[in-house]
Amino acid sequence: MKILFYSPIKLTSGGGCERWHCDITDSLKKQFKYDVRIVTANLGTSQWTENYLNSQLKVPYEIVRFPTLLGALIPTPTAIYQLYKHFLWADAVHVIHGFIGQDILVLLLKLFTGKRVILGWHAPIFHNVKIHNLYMRYISRYFLNLFDGQMTLNASDKKFLKQKWHVKNIHFIPSGIRVERFLNLKRKSHPTLNF
Repeated sequence: MKILFYSPIKLTSGGGCERWHCDITDSLKKQFKYDVRIVTANLGTSQWTENYLNSQLKVPYEIVRFPTLLGALIPTPTAIYQLYKHFLWADAVHVIHGFIGQDILVLLLKLFTGKRVILGWHAPIFHNVKIHNLYMRYISRYFLNLFDGQMTLNASDKKFLKQKWHVKNIHFIPSGIRVERFLNLKRKSHPTLNF
């Protein structure tokens, strides 16, 4: 199976979503032998160096460059065509959702290529950016059931999407931690708690 992961945020941004991409794609490749690629756009700052990213990431990735305006990606024929080629390659696509206009662009690519697309909510549905919240409430919510599935990282977002917006085929998949990093650490007992 060929799986494409697409994110508007570049991998060197180094947030939770980018860490998740490094972990999940490595697992899919090692454990399930899937052919996996990551494509990102160019939003975000660079918290990670390219060397650090390359030490963490075990699958190929490519950046599709979009012009930006007020923190939003502006689709160009060149960028759309690059994404289209990646969609054609894949059997299924996972998209990081929550960026103005990206859901409509991805929906068009889904319709033109016939690929299965899962939207991944890797941040709360609403946050402190008013234009984002307006977009989610009055535009994005009406397209959600046109995708093949949704993935949330918290149970309250799943409940909201299901009960308030009547989104179907939604799954809560918590973001894990690499427990093996903590197993060999010496444990200290808390003075007021017995462990």
